[in-house]
Amino acid sequence: MKNIILIGGLGTGEILLILVILIILIVLLVKFIARISKPKVKDEPLPYAGELEKLHQLYKKGVLTQEEFEAEKKKVLK
Repeated sequence: MKNIILIGGLGTGEILLILVILIILIVLLVKFIARISKPKVKDEPLPYAGELEKLHQLYKKGVLTQEEFEAEKKKVLK
C-alpha cells in the first residue's frame, strides 16, 4: 500500500507521529498545570497559639491559678 502524501510531503505515518507527540505534550502540560495550581498549605501557627503561650507563661509565673488558666484557655479555644 502506498503512503499518501499529505501536507508538505509528509505521509500518514509522519502525521500520526506528530499527532501522538502533540497529545503527549498536551497531557504533560495539563499535569504540570494541575500540579502548580494546587493551593499551597502554609505552615502558619494557629491564630491562637500566641495567646495560649502567654496564658501558659502567666500560669508558670504563678500569676494565674490552674483553674484560671484552664478557664482562659477554654475561652481562647472557642
